[in-house]
Amino acid sequence: MLEFLTFLLDDAIMPIKSEQLLLTKGDKLPLEDAGNRYVYGISEGIIAVQKEEMILDFSSIGQFVGFYADGNSRLEGEVLTKSAIVWKFELRDILTKIGVNNDGFLLYSKHASHMHDSLIKKLAF
Repeated sequence: MLEFLTFLLDDAIMPIKSEQLLLTKGDKLPLEDAGNRYVYGISEGIIAVQKEEMILDFSSIGQFVGFYADGNSRLEGEVLTKSAIVWKFELRDILTKIGVNNDGFLLYSKHASHMHDSLIKKLAF
């Protein structure tokens, strides 16, 4: 869903704080820190979403890590490839941008639908 990442990075629509990170294999992506929830949009590389040592899912280019959590699980991402480039956002900033823009809501809905379909396929296996 590169369209959604492009939408989030488009300052002409509504600027939100973002930070581009260049990571290497084994680097961790904390999804929570001091009460803030973070979402990472992946531009390059493969990230494992894990709880402690158990890998729950894999995400790659155009996908996001950190959108979906139950609030009680301590999830984090870990870079699996030699390097990765991700964009770091605060979840509340993303939700605000989606809320004020119809196109953003549509792109988020498409992203959520894609994630749902992917999870259903994985459960079927």
